[in-house]
Parts: sequence; structure tokens; C-alpha cells
Amino acid sequence: MQDAAAKQGRGRRIGCLVVVLVLLLAPVLSCLVFGATLQRTLVRSALTSTLKAEVGLLSADLIGGIALDQLRVAQPATDPTKPPAISAESVTIDYALFPEDGRYVNRLNAEDLRIALLRDADGTRNFAFLVDFLTAPASGMDPMMLMPRELTLAPVAIQASAPDWDLQLGGLTVTGALETEEHSSLKLSAPAVTGQWRLEGVVGESPLNGAVDLALDRQGGDLSVEGTLKLDELAAVDASAVLQLGETTTAFDIDVREAAFTQALWGRLLRDLAGVPLHFDSLDVSGAAFKGAVENDILHLDAASLRGEALGVVVGDDAQTYYQGDAVLALSGALGGAEDTFTAELELTPGGALTVEAAGPPDAFRAKVATGTWEIEAMRAALPEAYRESLDLWPALAAVQLDGDVARAKDVLTGSLKTTPQLQSEGGTAPEIQSEWRIELNSGDLMASTYTGMLLAQASGTARVEFSGTGANLGDAKVHLEQTPIGAWYRMWQGEALSDIDAILSGDIHAGPITNDDLPLSLKLDGTIAGLGSNALSVQASGGGRYGLASKALRDLNLNFGFGEIGNLSVKNAAFATDPRNVSGGLSADLDLDYAGAALGMRELHGTATLNARLGWDGKKVLLNNLKAVGDTLGYGDLFLPYGTESTLTGVLTYEPAAARATIAPLDVALMAGTSIRANTLGMTFGDKPVLEATAVNVETDLALLVAREYLAGADAEMTVALKDLQVAGGQPRAGVEAALAATTLILPNTLSVLRGVEAQLAFAYDGGMDGGGTVAVEELEAAGTTLHDLNSEVQCKGTTITLEGLRTKLFAGNVVATIAADLGSETLQATVKATGEQIDLAVFTEEFEPPQVELTGKVYGSVSAALTPTGITAMEVDLESTEDFSLNREIVEDLLKSQEGGAMSDRVMDKVLKKMLGDAPQRPFDRAALTLNLQDDGRVGGEARLESSDLNLTVAIAADPEAILAALRARQE
Repeated sequence: MQDAAAKQGRGRRIGCLVVVLVLLLAPVLSCLVFGATLQRTLVRSALTSTLKAEVGLLSADLIGGIALDQLRVAQPATDPTKPPAISAESVTIDYALFPEDGRYVNRLNAEDLRIALLRDADGTRNFAFLVDFLTAPASGMDPMMLMPRELTLAPVAIQASAPDWDLQLGGLTVTGALETEEHSSLKLSAPAVTGQWRLEGVVGESPLNGAVDLALDRQGGDLSVEGTLKLDELAAVDASAVLQLGETTTAFDIDVREAAFTQALWGRLLRDLAGVPLHFDSLDVSGAAFKGAVENDILHLDAASLRGEALGVVVGDDAQTYYQGDAVLALSGALGGAEDTFTAELELTPGGALTVEAAGPPDAFRAKVATGTWEIEAMRAALPEAYRESLDLWPALAAVQLDGDVARAKDVLTGSLKTTPQLQSEGGTAPEIQSEWRIELNSGDLMASTYTGMLLAQASGTARVEFSGTGANLGDAKVHLEQTPIGAWYRMWQGEALSDIDAILSGDIHAGPITNDDLPLSLKLDGTIAGLGSNALSVQASGGGRYGLASKALRDLNLNFGFGEIGNLSVKNAAFATDPRNVSGGLSADLDLDYAGAALGMRELHGTATLNARLGWDGKKVLLNNLKAVGDTLGYGDLFLPYGTESTLTGVLTYEPAAARATIAPLDVALMAGTSIRANTLGMTFGDKPVLEATAVNVETDLALLVAREYLAGADAEMTVALKDLQVAGGQPRAGVEAALAATTLILPNTLSVLRGVEAQLAFAYDGGMDGGGTVAVEELEAAGTTLHDLNSEVQCKGTTITLEGLRTKLFAGNVVATIAADLGSETLQATVKATGEQIDLAVFTEEFEPPQVELTGKVYGSVSAALTPTGITAMEVDLESTEDFSLNREIVEDLLKSQEGGAMSDRVMDKVLKKMLGDAPQRPFDRAALTLNLQDDGRVGGEARLESSDLNLTVAIAADPEAILAALRARQE
């Protein structure tokens, strides 16, 4: 037997409308002897207090039966101009005061019954009181006491509406016979339904016609329902159901031969009246059939077959849309037996397919879940808008497929899931992600532990996640790398190659456990980075930080990177937030440029450097703001700063990992105190053949750097050099060069010469060699005690040679024309000099140069050629001649004659000979004088001086050490 609560529930479901009309009529039966006004007042008061509604009556007659005229039941405080939820022109009830079987109502008739279920734009419903009454009625009495044995409601009109739609049906008739709860029947019929419907944006007021035939019959434990509904262009339903009701088991057999709802009106009705966040434009579930039973609240399906197609599905509300598209659901099989199976297939457009195969009873079932290949754009469209951006975290993802299984044993659920992504880029390897999980169902709490494994390119990962009623908690996660190519990971996530640079890393990355909404992170890795230069670069990384789950930000990030002999780099107290994207932190590095240069393919780079900056990142580029690098004893090739000399570099550096390119804009470099370099933009692309580029580089120097390197002994000068379109590829520079020099004084090494009033201009293109020229002017050139005036020359730059062509100057009141060429590309930095002179006045030479004990007169012409290096003279030829007024002081001539005579004559005889040959004049004239010199094979300077006249010819052999000559000239200069 069913208990009283079950009986009340079933009676309430069958006769809810009757209860609304007669539930509290019993208390007023004692008032039959009162007048009509008082009877109406008592009935209205009783209905009002019971239904919590506003009740209106034109009249009430309780004598011989109950007769109510113009009944109106409305939601309190609603617009009185709108129809009430329930109204009827008349209601008559035939009752018995002292029934033998406890059934008070014999018959109930209602004429012109109207039911209006309305919903306003703000969500207010005019039938809220009815929902409240049916879910929690005020009276606890047995409803069957007031159920009529016979029921007739005719005609019945139903209206359901919201601000943007309306449905009205009329011409309905409801009849019923309720002998007992176990023996009853109810019929809803309308051979010719009339009405209209409206759906904003689809159709205005539109009439409809159709028919309704619904019959419900219960005989003992057998309950059958048979019905058809035909509404033009709205719905077509033909279905039946047979239920066998027992104390603990209800068997069912449902056959839906046709069920098609072809307008969006039905989806609106479901959403607005039932409060379900679901809408559809059309729904068809024709051909569905279900046979099975519910035993002790456990569902058993002996057979199930369903194919439902819903178009224009919208899941969600105005605040959040979770899905929008079309759906097809197919169900088949049986569930509940030991080997029974059940299959469900769901196809979403946009989206993809989802298949579930289950076997076994609900408390011990096994199921498999699988999806087809979901394309990325279909996934994006299928996801709620708030979650679509999450797919952007994996730019390379093209599609994904899921395969899993679930099993239940008593109160434990276990399962696994394999995720197989597909990538957009060719050659990219996607990971295979596998998860195993366990859920314990205890007292309504959900506890779960998840173990996740990931395998990709020699990398594996595990994660343990615990779920509870308060949320999820990451217990511990680990990614282990074993000679893993990071470039493969980058391609997997970004869909593009990481240029030619790749790191091969081994080690571990840890995360968790979560404490106070913080996720601790740590890592320890070592490996190599290839592609930066000719050699692979070793790297060691360690450190960690914390990730805020609520703020979605990294903070307290401290990382240390070691690069072997190259040096180390540290990130200190960094923070990283994704929304909005923001990076802050400090960066420092100590580098040995000898090793770093070799690793970057710049083997001629030397020195050490320290670096400090503020770190930034925008998702694609690394930014180093306030960059300051201090170098010590920097050098490139054979060019070095003096030992212990610092240089400073400042700027803003941007590094793009995808392009393996670093850019500094602007770049400022200070070398010592008087040399500065500025580049508007300086960029370097790394790889096997690194490339350095700069659009404009400007150098300003006082040449103190050259003095410190002893290329000059002193300088009071200003020099500017402008490089345009600079590029260094494969160690070979290319640029346009413009240089200007203004020097008050330049002192060459070893003080051999001093230049004053120097003005020089050069412009040339360099691409492995020079091509261009300029001019040079020197007011004075002082060398070896001799001063040259007004030097002017054209300058030619060709290949690796700089040539002063047509150099003209004044020397001892004469003229000198010279060509000087210096080969900067030679290992010895060799320079050549070719000069010709004319009208060089020896008297002026004697006066200015003051040679010891020598006095000369006459005019000299001839040529001089020499080859020199910074270490000395490598070749020399001198050919000078004088035929005009040449004379040599008598004392020198006497000494020459005496040295040649060799002591064969006595002093007395020699004095007579000299007097006869030379006379008494202080100067001895000669018709011709010539000097020839060259560099001998033994490295000494050799040659002869010849003096010729009609009565005296002298030849003097010359041999001297070049170093001695230079020493003498240096002494003379000093």
C-alpha cells in the first residue's frame, strides 16, 4: 500500500485545478443559512487566504449546492487591466454533507474557464501564487476528499505570453471521472482548436487551427496516456505511454510516434514560463521509444531509442550565452542489466561529435566517452564567449580529440582521459595528454584526485589535483625534461619555428601544492642553446616564484641562468600579470666577452661586461628598459681599450625570440671620457651567421683613446665619424662612412713629428674595401726639427689603402710634391712615400736645420721614396742633386780631403795643397753635388755623396744604422 504522503502527491497532480476551486469550501458549508452577501464574502476570504491570491466573485450561492458567478483569481498587486491567472463565468459544485465514503464532491462544472499565464519584461509572473500553492499547499488534508466524482470544464481557453510572444488556444473541453484514486479517467479534447500566436521578429498576430485529443486512464496499477496534438505550422504530436505502478517499482513503455515543434515559440515558452535557460527555434523527437522501469529510484532501461534534432539552440541567459547552434542527439540500447549497453551520440554544429557508450547497472556501470575531431574554430564557436579567449593561449592548436572511460563500483568512480591535439604547423609534434582520476561519493561530497601524464619530445609530466565541495586544489605537478628540444615545444604552442635557435634542456619544473590561493613554482634545468653562433652554448637555470590563482599573476620570481665560462644572468623580484599584461623586475648579468663572442660567432670580441636593466615582456618581445652595461678592457680584433678602461652602454633593448633578433634603440656608448657613440637603432640577428645592423651610427672623439693606445703621443682635436646603413655579416662590415677631423695639434708616436692646424674630410663606402675620398690640409708639420708649411692634398680611399695624392708643401723655401699611401689592410700597416722636390734652398736648410759644423748653399732638386711600418723603414731610395750655386764650407771639405789622403802627406805639405785647391774663401763652390741612398740588404742605409768641380772631385761613402738615424732625428726633434 502506498502511504498517505504518496496518495496526497498523486491526488494533487491529478486534480490540482479542482483543488484551487473547492479546497476550502468545506469551512463555509456551515454558513448556508446566511445571506448571499455574507456567503460571497466568506468564500472569497477563504480562497484568498488559502491561495495567497486576490479573489473576486460576482455572487455565491451555497444552498443546495455551490454556485459561483464570475470567479476571478489573480496575483496580488498586479495590473487590474490585465486578465487574471484564472477566471470562469460560473462554477457549480454538487456536494454531499455526510458522504459514506468521505467524498464530499459529486460533480464539478465550470463554464467559460480561462487560464492566462503571463510574464512581464521584468520577469514578473501573474501566476506565481499558483506555483507556490502547488509546490507547498497551505492545507494538509487529503485532496481526494474534495476531488469530484465527475468533472466537466467547457469551454476552456488558455493563454500564455511574454513581452515578445503570445499563444492563445480556445475551444478546449476537459471531462473526467474520478471514482477512486486507482480508478479514474481524464480527457482533454478539442476537435477544432482555434486561437492565434505571435512571435516578435518572426510573425505578428497569426490565426491557428488544429485539434487536441488527450486521454488519461488509470485502472488499479495500470496507467495509460494517449494523445495527439495538431496545430497548423506549430506542432504535431502523436504519443502514448503505459505505466504499471507498484509500491517500489514503476514500469513504463513510452512510444513517441511523432513530436515536431516547428516554431521558436515553444523554446520561448520553455524559457520564460518554466525558467529553463534554454531556447530553440525548432525541435523534432519523432520516433522515440523507451521501455524500462524505475526501481527504488534507480533507472533501468530495457530498450531506448531516440533521435532528436534541435535547431537554433541557445543555452544560457541574457547575461551569459554558453552555446548557440544546432544539436542532434541519438540514444539507443539498454541500461541496467549486467551486460546491457547504452549509447548516446551528440552532434553539435558548430562543434563536433560526442559519443558515450555505457554498460551495467547505475551502481556498477562502465562507460566510454569519445569525441570526433573538433576543429579549432568549431571549438571556439561552441565554447561560451567568456572562455573563447582561452584557446588563444595555444595559438598552434588546430583540432582536438578526446577518448576516455568511466567506471563505478559502489561509491567510487574511476576513469581515464586521453587528449590528442592536432597542430596547425607542419612538422610540429603535438603532445599526448593522459589523465587518471578517482571520485569518492560520500555524504554528497565530491572528492577527487587526478593524475595527469604528458609526453612530448623526451618530456613527461604529472599532476595531482584534488576536488572537494569547496573547489579544486593542485597537490603537486611536475614536468621532467630529458634532452628535450625547446624549439619543438615552442612550435607546438606557437605554431612557428623559434628561428634557428633551439635549446636542449634536461631537468625538472615543479608546481604546487597550492596554499592560500598561491601556486609555488620552481625549476632546475641544464642543457645547451644552439643556433646563436658557431658553438652550442651551455646553460644552467634555477629559481622559482609564486603564481596567484585569483590574480592570474606571477610574483616573487627569481631566476638564475649560468652560461658556463661566458658568465651568468639573474632575474630578481620579477612579477608578471596577464590581464592587463605587465612585467616588472630587475635583470643583471656578468659576462666574459671572449667566451660570449666565440659563442655568438664573433671571435674577435674581447673584454668583460656587467649589465643591469628593468625587465619587461609583452608576450612576444622581451624588453630591457633602463639598460646599462659597463665594459672593462673591451676590444675587437687588434683594437683594444687600454687595460682597466671602463666603457658604458645605455639604451632600451628589445629581444624577439621568434626572430632571434635583439634591437637597441637608441644606443649610447661612452669610451673613456672623450669618445661617445650613438646609434638611433642597432639590431642584431643571431644564428650561425649573426648579422649586426644599424641605420645611423655617430661617433664623436677627442682622440684620447688613440693616445691611450699609443697610436698618438698627444692630441688636441675633435673628430666625428658617421656610419650609415651599417651591417656586419659573417664578421665583414659594410657601411657608408663620413669623417671629419679638426685638430689644433697632433703628435705622432715617439714624438717624430707634430702636426698643427689639421683639417680633414673623408667620405667613402665600405664593403670589404673603401671607395671614396676627401681632402686634408695641415698648416704646419714639424719633423726632425724641420717645419713643413701649408700641406694640402686630395685623399683617395680605395680597397684597404688611403692615398694622399698630390700632396704639396713648402720645404726650405722650395717646393715638394709627394704621394703617401697607407695600406690599412696589411698586417704590417705599411705606408709608402714618394716625393719630388725643387728649388730647395740649402742656405735656408743650414739656417733652420743647423747641421753640426756644416754650411751649405745652393738649390736642390730630386726624389725620395720610402716604405715604412710602425716598427721601422722597410725600403728607401734617395736621389738628390744640386747644380746651382752649390757650396760647402771650407772646413768640411778639408776634413773630407784629409780623411781620403789617409796621412800620406805631412801636415805642412797638406796645408799647401789645401790652400792651393781650396783657396781662402770660407765656402768652397762645386759645379755639381749629388746624394744617393738606399736600404741595403743588411738593413743599413748606404750610398754615396759626390762633389764635382773642374779642379776637385770628392766621393764620400755613406753607411748608417736606420735606428741611429731615427734616434738622431728624434733627438733633433726633441
